[in-house]
Amino acid sequence: MSFILPLLYFIFANGVLVYSFKKSFGKCLPITLFLSAFIYFFSQVIFKTFNVGLILNLTLPIIFILLIVINIKNKNKLNELKNNFFSNGFYAFVKIYILVFIFDYNRHFTMWDEFSHWGVMVKEMIRNDKFYSVNISTLMAHKDYPPIIQLFELFYTTLSGGYGENYLIRALHLLEFSLLVPFIESINIDKSKKNVIIKTILVTLITYLTLLLFDGHNAINSIYVDYAMAMIVAYLLGIVIFEKDIFSNFNLFSLCISMSFLLLTKQIALTLYLMVIVLLFANYILKNKSNLKLKKEDILKYIK
Repeated sequence: MSFILPLLYFIFANGVLVYSFKKSFGKCLPITLFLSAFIYFFSQVIFKTFNVGLILNLTLPIIFILLIVINIKNKNKLNELKNNFFSNGFYAFVKIYILVFIFDYNRHFTMWDEFSHWGVMVKEMIRNDKFYSVNISTLMAHKDYPPIIQLFELFYTTLSGGYGENYLIRALHLLEFSLLVPFIESINIDKSKKNVIIKTILVTLITYLTLLLFDGHNAINSIYVDYAMAMIVAYLLGIVIFEKDIFSNFNLFSLCISMSFLLLTKQIALTLYLMVIVLLFANYILKNKSNLKLKKEDILKYIK
């Protein structure tokens, strides 16, 4: 169950966004992952429990199935959904999920901060059904840390059947490397499944080995959130730099969700958040500089 339930959940939940925005599976995937944590966040803020968030999250796959049933006679709609859903990103995500599952199978905490607070945070949220910052929490340090990544880990462990150190590590690795899926999808012009498998494995391994090369403390194999922040920023920069219509409804929604998620990972993320804001503003100016320049005749007209 710890293998199949999270996989099925994220596949079917992502289908709701694929259907709603008419975008490919890979483009929608990061937003689905982020939203699952945000639903838990607002569940606690509004209802003072994670149970409502769990119910809301679990309704997403049901909604996707209902959408298929409702449109069962609409062949054009179903064909469009099928093409967007079973994109290269779909196969890339499945491969990444399997790689992460194997790589983190029976993995355990090895670093001090995992025992002192990162792992304890999720334990306390399970025990109290509250944020780990409440007075009754036994967490001794960093109660002021934002909780969004720990909420994703909490939801993943719930899908997996309960708390486990390997579940937390697997959840974070899945979140991090799933952010590569939109990139893998963009470089996969060939629809061959073999092509997708090879490129997914290569991109994932190259990314992991590159991080490991500069990682003197082997933090990439822990539940420290620093590398997650870096990969979220990389994902955001991909939107800001490479998307042609950055201010489309989908891209604006992606930016809002992703930047909010970044801001709630750790206090230091505020500087990265501001950096993305500056780059987004610069991108807008560069793409619209011709419209921002006043013509000579217009200036004379205003002077007169």
